[in-house]
Amino acid sequence: MLSSTACFTFIFLLCQLTGPAASAVLKKLVGALGGSVNFPLNLSVDPIDSIIWVFNTTTLVTIQPKLADKKALIIVTRHRNKERVNFPHEGYSLKLSKLKKNDSGVYRVEIHSSSLQDPLTQEYELRVYESIEEKKGLNLHPETLNYSPTFGETSEYDTISYLNSTVPEENAVNTLYSTVQIPPKVEKSHSLSTLPDTPRKFTHENVN
Repeated sequence: MLSSTACFTFIFLLCQLTGPAASAVLKKLVGALGGSVNFPLNLSVDPIDSIIWVFNTTTLVTIQPKLADKKALIIVTRHRNKERVNFPHEGYSLKLSKLKKNDSGVYRVEIHSSSLQDPLTQEYELRVYESIEEKKGLNLHPETLNYSPTFGETSEYDTISYLNSTVPEENAVNTLYSTVQIPPKVEKSHSLSTLPDTPRKFTHENVN
């Protein structure tokens, strides 16, 4: 039978092998390119000595919680991230703004406390995607005509011109109107020249 000293030593070694005091389930987050995302932190312990946010293998932020006589000390390791990192409502949940494609990856928060042998940890997996608006913008290209005229053919547009002519006063009783159908213009491919369009005259007859 093991003595009390040996039993205590065995329990101590067993605790060393168990790893962190608590590790929550991996949380998956999605963010839009240029937007922001919140990393919720629900772990709590008392007292809190420090909080460390890690991106992949690089330390992102180190926090020393506020005390009765001083405010919390937040240290951002990279200067370019100072404007992107925020902790709303004076909490410790991380908010990352102005997301980039290379922000995708694994994030981890560690809560260190003198009351725990190992820190509390929480991991997150972030995927940054392009927003729908930007995807639509990528598909907006000026349209070009796929039609090209064959050799020797030129594009022709029919225009309607109005002649400023004086119409004589008509008597609705003694005037007979006739409808004239104008055939479509036939284009001759081998003609060397085309006659200019001349105004067509319409006549009316007086019924006696």
